Amino acid sequence: MFMQNLTVKISLLLLFFNTICYSQTINGWTNMSGASISIINGMLAVDKSGAGQMGVSKQASSILEVGFNYRFTAIINKGTCNSSSQIEARIIDAGGVTIASEQFNAAGISNLNKNFNVPSTGTYFMEFERICNNSNCTFYINKIKLTKIETVTEICTVPVGQYRYGFNGMEKDDEVKKGSGNSYDFGARMYDSRLGRWLSLDPLAMSYPGLSDYNYVANSPLM
Repeated sequence: MFMQNLTVKISLLLLFFNTICYSQTINGWTNMSGASISIINGMLAVDKSGAGQMGVSKQASSILEVGFNYRFTAIINKGTCNSSSQIEARIIDAGGVTIASEQFNAAGISNLNKNFNVPSTGTYFMEFERICNNSNCTFYINKIKLTKIETVTEICTVPVGQYRYGFNGMEKDDEVKKGSGNSYDFGARMYDSRLGRWLSLDPLAMSYPGLSDYNYVANSPLM
């Protein structure tokens, strides 16, 4: 007996972690605008006495591949910086052009979660900077990661009759009305595809007295 095959494309989102968290040393991070940096309670602490911008920077080029998407994540604690200050996290190229950035105004702890694409070969840096004036304050950064995001497409072949889903992407239930594709499980109710009717009463039937209690999409599937 000849059996047709149904080709199904499945896309999977895979996350490949390239972690560049600092250790108990400064591990490649350099200060910006006269800030002092240290490790306090396992977090990277950035401090400056006096108003003005301050921050830290680290080169990230060695693990970034052109054309791929990445996720830039970290935990940012504004520490003693007040609500008028902003902490900006960003990815920049060697020319200072920002590839991705996010600003944090709220006091306390915030989560950085920013996706970006690497547009071309070159040198890139991660930076965390206080961009508004705030005298004598310290902010903290923890769990800094760059995560490579890659979508892998797999092509598989499923014999017709064995594929579980059909009309409207709903799962077939061939036990209710014997035969393949005769009934579908919509979650709330079962649907008879041969009649175009539900197999149970509409719980909102009282609101639609002019329609059958078993109708599907008001008898107008193209509506």
